[in-house]
Amino acid sequence: MAYQDVITVACANIHQRRQDKANDLSVYKNFIREAASKGSNLIIFPEMSLTAAGAPHGGSHEQIADRSILAETIPGPSTEELIKEARDHDIYIIAGMLERDQKNPDRIYNTAPIISPDKGLIGAYRKVHLFKTEKSYTAPGSDLPIFETRYGPIGVLICSDFYCYPEAARTVALKGARLIALVTAVMVTLKDHSGNQIIYEGAIELVPDIIRVRAYENHIYIAAANSVGVSLFGYRAFGKSAIVGPHPPGSFSVKYFAGPASQNEDELIVATLDLKDMDKMRQRLWENRFPHLYKALVR
Repeated sequence: MAYQDVITVACANIHQRRQDKANDLSVYKNFIREAASKGSNLIIFPEMSLTAAGAPHGGSHEQIADRSILAETIPGPSTEELIKEARDHDIYIIAGMLERDQKNPDRIYNTAPIISPDKGLIGAYRKVHLFKTEKSYTAPGSDLPIFETRYGPIGVLICSDFYCYPEAARTVALKGARLIALVTAVMVTLKDHSGNQIIYEGAIELVPDIIRVRAYENHIYIAAANSVGVSLFGYRAFGKSAIVGPHPPGSFSVKYFAGPASQNEDELIVATLDLKDMDKMRQRLWENRFPHLYKALVR
């Protein structure tokens, strides 16, 4: 299959939907239309933004039940609306939501559905590496797939998959991903060991650095969509969505092609990326690897 080498990518830097706005996808749709009007071929939304379920604030059983109620099947009402938007605007959409397993309704995943303008729902990535707080209400995924598009394979990772486990980004890159879509909701307020909510200002500096490092070490573009503002359960996300990549390809320099976006406001960032040259540079990187030395990684 011959891929198109130039892609225009948009990232939505947005607040999570409010719980009382069930089935109201107007914000999503407005961003999709704006992205399409700017020539975007792909738009990425933050982690769990579609179902308005942020990190737990208190951890009570009642709150866990609330998140369960917000989960939807895939396909389901929200993805069906997004499929229509993708077709109407000729744009790929990657969203973030809580997914209810069709066969086991009690099983919930932190998921990113991938929607094609031609084929509709082409897959869904389930977050593999869960934080301790997430394990109380979600189950982990079991694969690190790539998804075929007109622009070649795309990898999708969710939050800690990317920041805490560099093996995940390397895996999708080795499988042939030409771009990694990072669906995330990085919080700047967290709970300490005593249960007090505190601000971790260091995260605002560290997270963009990690994104740039992953882009460099895999010779790949990263498009990161992060939430802004207070989540449904009281934590505050810091936005700063960004699209980055080595520039020129193969160099020691990593460039912001778009962003960082606002820390507080809804914003759409857009960048046009040339995938072809990055493919060539990445192949040179792979040629110098020694997989037989890395057995400890999978022990």
